[in-house]
Order: sequence, then C-alpha cells, then structure tokens
Amino acid sequence: MPFDATVFSDTGAQIFTGIAVSNMDTANSAKIVCTAKNDTGTVIANAVNVPVLAPFGHWAAYNFPALLGKRGLLDCTGTTTIAAIGLRFLGSNAFSSLTVDLSVATKKCAILVGRRRQWSGYGVAGGWHKNVTVDSGRIVL
Repeated sequence: MPFDATVFSDTGAQIFTGIAVSNMDTANSAKIVCTAKNDTGTVIANAVNVPVLAPFGHWAAYNFPALLGKRGLLDCTGTTTIAAIGLRFLGSNAFSSLTVDLSVATKKCAILVGRRRQWSGYGVAGGWHKNVTVDSGRIVL
C-alpha cells in the first residue's frame, strides 16, 4: 500500500499513514515483515516493525519516525492469513481508508486499483488524488 508522511502544502497539516493488521489464523502466530520503499524505490531500513501477532491477534499504528517527510510503498508479508487496512490522515481534520489486496497464496498486501495492482496517481503534486472504479458492483479506490 502507499504511504505518505509529508506535509500537505495547502494547509501545512502533517499527513500520516496508518496500518491495522489482524491475524486470521485460529491456531498459529503470525510473523509480519513490512518493507518500506521511498518514491525512488530505495528501502527505508526498520521503518515499520510489526510485533508477532497471536492467533486472532491484531496490531495498529500510524507514527513511523523513519518515514517522516517521505512518500512511497509499504509491502508486507505474513506467515499466516492476515487481514489489513490502510488509513491516511490529514492532520486531525480528515481521514480516508486505503484498500488493501490480501493475496492468500503469497500473504502479500498491495493497494488494489480496479483489477490491477498499481500505485499510479498517488499523492499527485502534494495533494489528495485517488482513482475510483466500479468493479463488479463495488467501489474500489
């Protein structure tokens, strides 16, 4: 999923990206590894550290100091079936959710736009931008 920890130029408000993850396995703990890459594709070391999740356990956070001032992608993999949601906050005034695609076969998370995994159009010119499509009767961001 995309992340944005820059400042919104129109208002000066800090942008935060949050993530919430749940372990959907009833018997096994989940080890989740997230790799953050900035907008040039460079890995940001130790940016997001998710603790081991007990069966049916969950975790959420939004304050990632290593990401401050950066935009990019967050790619997470888990050892069990997981559920996740991304949240984007514009200061304390607005928030939106980010659709996350959970591939059961690979346990990878990615934002889903239409039927393709992509990140184009994200954070255009420091403002909010989203692609909205209707897929099989549901709205997909």
